[in-house]
Amino acid sequence: MIATKNLFKISLNHYFKHRVQSVLLVVGIALGVAVIVAIDIANTSARKSFNKSLGSISSNITHSVYSANERLDEQIYFDLRKQLGFKNIVPIIESAVYISQFPKEQFRIIGIDPFAENSQLSFLEAGNIRLNSKSFELFLTKENGAIISSRLMSGLGLKT
Repeated sequence: MIATKNLFKISLNHYFKHRVQSVLLVVGIALGVAVIVAIDIANTSARKSFNKSLGSISSNITHSVYSANERLDEQIYFDLRKQLGFKNIVPIIESAVYISQFPKEQFRIIGIDPFAENSQLSFLEAGNIRLNSKSFELFLTKENGAIISSRLMSGLGLKT
């Protein structure tokens, strides 16, 4: 008990003699905790945002078809609609992709058929994407087109 009391007195004397060091120690610990909390909040926010945008597309999904070899014959979609009678189905294709200009970054691409019955373009609203008629026409008529948010475009340094 006496040894603990003496150790406590010695520690307090050290901190009072080196006040600047003591303040910097407390500030450093506080900054470290603040950075970890900020990273955790940013990760949680990004995860919620992604789940919200994905949920707007997949909220009514009841069935899924997967391929073992990464290729899926598009004839399956037509067979499901015509031969098996699934009229209210909307194909959604999801994959991870890399863009040649940004080889170290992985992007998630989600493809839908905007003309399928019951296809709602709510995925545009979820991503806060607004299209004018010219942009939508270009998307439909040009090969290898994609709709991306303006925030992603500016982050990648791209222009329309």
